[in-house]
Amino acid sequence: MAAAVPDGERAALADAAVRLLEAALPPDESVPTRSHTGWQLLVPHVDHLLRTAPGERSARLAVRVARQMHHAGDFAGALKSSRETGRIAARHLGAEHPVSLAARDAEAWATHFLTHYADAEVLHRRNLAARERVLGTDRPDTWWSCLGLGLSLSLLGRYEEAERTLRRAVDGQRRVLGEDALETLFSRSRLIQTLPHLGKWDEFKAEAQVVEDCERVLPPDHLTTVAARHGCAEGLRVFERFAEAEPIARRVLADRSRLQGSDHPLALAALNLTALVAYGLGKTGEAVALCEQLVERRERVLGAEHPFVLGNRERLARWRAEAAGGS
Repeated sequence: MAAAVPDGERAALADAAVRLLEAALPPDESVPTRSHTGWQLLVPHVDHLLRTAPGERSARLAVRVARQMHHAGDFAGALKSSRETGRIAARHLGAEHPVSLAARDAEAWATHFLTHYADAEVLHRRNLAARERVLGTDRPDTWWSCLGLGLSLSLLGRYEEAERTLRRAVDGQRRVLGEDALETLFSRSRLIQTLPHLGKWDEFKAEAQVVEDCERVLPPDHLTTVAARHGCAEGLRVFERFAEAEPIARRVLADRSRLQGSDHPLALAALNLTALVAYGLGKTGEAVALCEQLVERRERVLGAEHPFVLGNRERLARWRAEAAGGS
């Protein structure tokens, strides 16, 4: 079909296709607000448009698709899509065009969620330097790269550097976007996951106010509110305050399952958290049952050899042995 279109009409048809897809796709969200459906049917059209009419608008659409894949839990698809978008955007727009950098950002986040934390650190650090150079140090996209870098550093166990990097994002967002801006709330929900590993209880308590701030500012069932509760429960678990963590963890598990699906990777993370909290409370039988669900679901979703599955299997065997020894 495309080959039969006269050259003089291609630009107009491509522009019309872009406008239709821009209207049909979910909003361009770095921070997800809710789960969207139906956009998957548009992915082949966006891919085709990017290849046949490469440019800023088609590349921006492709970045939106990669982000939706990520929010849906398809991190491998998001990685593949963002890499290809970045390659095409760099060739046609330049490697440091903001849309090329947005594609590289999506690649870094997907890499992180695929548990390749060292690779994600490299990608986030490289993109942060480029955004500082191109956009400036006090820009929302630059702080977003700080957030991504800080999360990767935290999961690599480099907590002090992670806190500095995360606070740079939060402080900048607070100062320019405002205390109640969505991006600020989202970054704060991530900061409270790092502070417990540094033993900073007072700082954690102060920043955990983000849960109430989200409940006050955002609509019911907003995913950032769920993320804030998730981070709070995880922090309480690290501090071994299991009785306080338990009701929050159970609520997060219910909300993640209802809003994102019981097999979404973040719902599985909430199931993992709930199992750990149950074990911390001495409810070994319940912890074993929850961990059995976790292993079965993660193996189906992630594959039998995924690091999470291997670690969960090992933990399950240990807990089963403890339960048998105590019976």
